[in-house]
Amino acid sequence: MQDAKSANKAKPANKTKAATKKEHTMIISPNMKELTQVMINPQSSEWNRFLTLSVDYLCENWSEVLENGETKETFIQTYEQQLLHRIEEGGRILLVWKLGDVPIGFANAWLEEVKHKEIEQAKVEGNVHTNGDREARTLLIAEFSILKNYRRKGLGHQCFQQLVAIGQQNKATRIVAEVDTGIAANLFWRKVMTYSIIDATKRRNLYWRNC
Repeated sequence: MQDAKSANKAKPANKTKAATKKEHTMIISPNMKELTQVMINPQSSEWNRFLTLSVDYLCENWSEVLENGETKETFIQTYEQQLLHRIEEGGRILLVWKLGDVPIGFANAWLEEVKHKEIEQAKVEGNVHTNGDREARTLLIAEFSILKNYRRKGLGHQCFQQLVAIGQQNKATRIVAEVDTGIAANLFWRKVMTYSIIDATKRRNLYWRNC
């Protein structure tokens, strides 16, 4: 995914300061372990873990990030500096989810007042509320991933709902994700988002829902 862009035919789909550390716990089945949500900042004990999860995800989906002799260790340092800059801009929300003490996923998102031209101009069958043509407080998702061993267990949906709840708490009216067309994550976003703009001729698909 990315830090935000575009696409073409719409259809229904099947800045505050950086967050301080906070945990939210819920019980899940079938093994009844605790799913814990940890909000991350550079002072958090989970900061390095978040960086590693993020870089592993980027390398899994975009192997070219390690071209030209770049190692994962040096890329982590580069990514950290970029992320610190993003945090300084405000509105950044960084999360790690754990089952017990084991990390199972993470998210990198930010809050911003934006007007998505593609959404506002989208022609969707039926009555679709897209906040008119004004700017809307939006939660934009840069990265969201569940580790491979924990996929297809319903955890992604639960983590996403917690992310939506954070958007609602911060008065976001819309949540948006842009996803590269060639990756498997598109299947997930078609399920959890209400609307999409899918265009195979472009690099990214656009997904959104109202909070």
